[in-house]
Amino acid sequence: MSTWDELVKSVGSIGSIRELFLKARSAGFNVAELMNNYLRSEPLFNFIGLEFVEVGDGFVRAVFPYKREILRRGGMVHGGVVMTVIDTVLGTAVMTVNDGIDQYTAELKVHFLEPLMNGHSQWRVG
Repeated sequence: MSTWDELVKSVGSIGSIRELFLKARSAGFNVAELMNNYLRSEPLFNFIGLEFVEVGDGFVRAVFPYKREILRRGGMVHGGVVMTVIDTVLGTAVMTVNDGIDQYTAELKVHFLEPLMNGHSQWRVG
């Protein structure tokens, strides 16, 4: 089973996205790989190359490639790409613990303390 649609059909009704994550894990599915199949189906995430490495209760570890298409002058990753990745990762992390169906970001504020260059940087989110 490789898609969320197939998983939803197999587990029946769910009351929340969190419940779907829990049912997927208990059935032995790799939640990160299910999410990656979804990300590859979305043109924006596919373009960025976003990939989830690990999805757990309240956290997501993700990577994306340092590539010319997402850089601005000087070799820095475009801030909009950085914010899109942060929004997606944080939103998914919230969905793993929130009992609601619809998720949204009420406010997303990022202070860029250093440029993401050459594929190396340390971020602190929170």
